[in-house]
Amino acid sequence: MNSNKIEYIPLKKIIPIYNPHITNTYLQRMRSIKNNLLDYDLLLAVEKDSKSDHYYLTGGSDRYHYLIESGKKVAPCIVEDKSNDDLSLYIKIVNRLFNDGESNKQNRKSLLKLIEKIETPLLTVISHTVFTKKQLLNEYRYDELVPSNFINDHTNEKTMNWICKLEINYEVKKFLYKSAGTPVGPKRLTHDSIKVINQFLKKESRFTQLTASQQIELLSYAISFKGQIIKMLIQFVDEMLD
Repeated sequence: MNSNKIEYIPLKKIIPIYNPHITNTYLQRMRSIKNNLLDYDLLLAVEKDSKSDHYYLTGGSDRYHYLIESGKKVAPCIVEDKSNDDLSLYIKIVNRLFNDGESNKQNRKSLLKLIEKIETPLLTVISHTVFTKKQLLNEYRYDELVPSNFINDHTNEKTMNWICKLEINYEVKKFLYKSAGTPVGPKRLTHDSIKVINQFLKKESRFTQLTASQQIELLSYAISFKGQIIKMLIQFVDEMLD
């Protein structure tokens, strides 16, 4: 059997091995680019059942789910050699759940730069890819108001743009910009510490009454909150053992 050849197999003949959870985010993205999907984007891996005219789905459960939902009747498939036993089959499927190695932000940024080099309009990128306008502007491009001198290899667009939009003293912003550009460590502004700061600012309106230095002191605690919690727990243990 030639596993390099694409065969078009009726979906009614393909049997999933298990019932996977497919995220709504994935399905929405597929729907948004349905007019641009090619065979590669919908390719399934299957094994032929030796006792019937059916095939077992061994890869591409998310695409299979989308095809079924979309009312498709046939799927492009790679027919693989039959596994030696059930264990080999299950191990193959499990390993494929970890194979999405190229799906990361750095790769998406690299391709977006190539698209920008040929002066592609923003609307064209949005209409032909899964990116939304908000996502492109907030997560893949620095706001023009973000000071370029704070941008380095450790900063990312989403965090820097979040700081830029905060209505706070500029000296405090500078502190946050510097924290966002700090290498991994207790003084780095992370996604978790941003969530803490957001919750704090929503609940504590008196923050603006503090001086810039007081605000910075408070925010530094929020940034290193995990370390602060550990110190506090150690103190509790000391008190309990005294």
